[in-house]
Order: sequence, then structure tokens, then C-alpha cells
Amino acid sequence: MPTAEEFKTIGNDFYSNHDFEAAIMNYSQAIVKNPKNVIYYQNRAMAYSKLGKYEEMERDCSKALEILPNSVKALYYLGIALTALRRFRQGAEVLDKAYAESVKMSSALSPKISEQILLLKEQRHSHELESVRRQSDTLLTYMLELLEKDKQEQLNELKAQGLSGQALRSERQFVQEEFLDKEKQIISTFKASQKGSQNGNSAMEEIPDYLADPISFNLFMDPVVTPAGQTYERSWLLEHLKGGGKDPLTRKNLSPKDLYPNLAVKKAAEDFMKRNGKY
Repeated sequence: MPTAEEFKTIGNDFYSNHDFEAAIMNYSQAIVKNPKNVIYYQNRAMAYSKLGKYEEMERDCSKALEILPNSVKALYYLGIALTALRRFRQGAEVLDKAYAESVKMSSALSPKISEQILLLKEQRHSHELESVRRQSDTLLTYMLELLEKDKQEQLNELKAQGLSGQALRSERQFVQEEFLDKEKQIISTFKASQKGSQNGNSAMEEIPDYLADPISFNLFMDPVVTPAGQTYERSWLLEHLKGGGKDPLTRKNLSPKDLYPNLAVKKAAEDFMKRNGKY
């Protein structure tokens, strides 16, 4: 019978060959052998993600965090699962913690976590816009139903008045045309409102240069300033410094201690996100 580590190795081989079901089976055997190893849960969580099984992924990440509460990888994977499950508020909290821990540990996952944070914000923004659209459609349907009810009541009143023949037909036609105009006006108003919302959201297509990290070209999330006055995304710059500790611009020695938050750019980037929903 294979050991827990051997089951993990077999699972990794299946994962590399994109046989995720078999990988999950072997990671599960490794967990049975040793339920206290965080890596087994993390590996199985990623296999679950490849199959779109995000609830299972969430459970494995939560179990890993019970064993090792500050595991950057487990926090990151949990953030991915919560984003996919559209539990954006909880996902944002988890990813913020993952990012803080990754920076503290100089983890290579920091850039990926920052990208996942931006992705979560983009998906949350899109979800909110879709929710507004659905609410608008529901309200439109409700108003058209009320309009139809009002029309039928007026048509019934014509009968109650004792009208008949041409007089009744003329009055019925007048009521029908009047309510048809009202219906067109309501629909037109709702469409114009939705179109205006969409156009307002896409008013700015490009991220301004001063809000884009010169290394990753992503919108700034956690910008820092070097002694040379250049602003970079913290996670990407820290990853760059692992390759020799040189300032990308001046090529002089640069330490993480030399970096200071660029609060003005951070605020401008956040405002850009809120206005445009572009990340």
C-alpha cells in the first residue's frame, strides 16, 4: 500500500496529465493516510477547481486553514473559490489577508493574489450591474402589468356605461391607442435608462498610464514609490527585486525597506475602478 506522500506524488502526475478525477482520488487517499498535511488539501482543492467544483474546493481550503490559519496558498485558493461562487465580500476579505501574508513572507504568490483581487472586483462590478438590469426588467414587467390592468378596467367601464355599436367601438379604439402609446413610452424610457447605464460604464476604455504598473501593466492596487520617484505595484516590484535587488529604472541597489505607499495613486486607481468597473 502506498504511503501518503506516494499517493500525493501519483496525484500530482495525474494532475499534470489533466486527469483531475484520478488526481482527486489519490489526494483523497493521501488525506486518509495523513489528515493533518495542508499540502494534500491544497492540491485536491486545485484539482477540484479544474472541474469547476468550487464548493468542494472551498471545503478543502477551509480544512487546510484549520490546520495552518495563515497559509498563503490556502487563503489564495479559497479566494478563487469564493470569487467563483460569487461570495464577493467574503472573498475580498480572504484575498486581502492572503495578500498581506504573502507580502510579509515575500511569497512568489503576491502578484497572482493581487491579480485575483482585481478580478474579484471586476466580477463583483459586473454582477452588480447585472443585478440592477434584472431589477429593472422586473420593474418594467410589473409596470406593464399594472398598465394592462388599468386598460381592462377602462374597457369594462365602457360596457358599464351602456355604449354599443359604433360608439362602443370608437371608444374602445381610443382607449387601446392611448394605452399603446403609454406602453411604448414606458418601454422606451426603460431602454434609454439601461443604455445610458451601459454607456456610462464603458466611457473610459483605456487605463491611464499613470494608473498602470510599468511591470505588469495592471491597474494599481497597492502602489509604492521608490527613492527615484517611480511608482510600481508592490507585489510585482518585490518579485523583481528577488532577481538581484536593483531598481528597474536606475539599476541602483533597492531594498523593500526603501519603498513607501503611494496613497494618492492608490486613491486615484480606486476611483477609476468605481467609475468604470475596469480592472
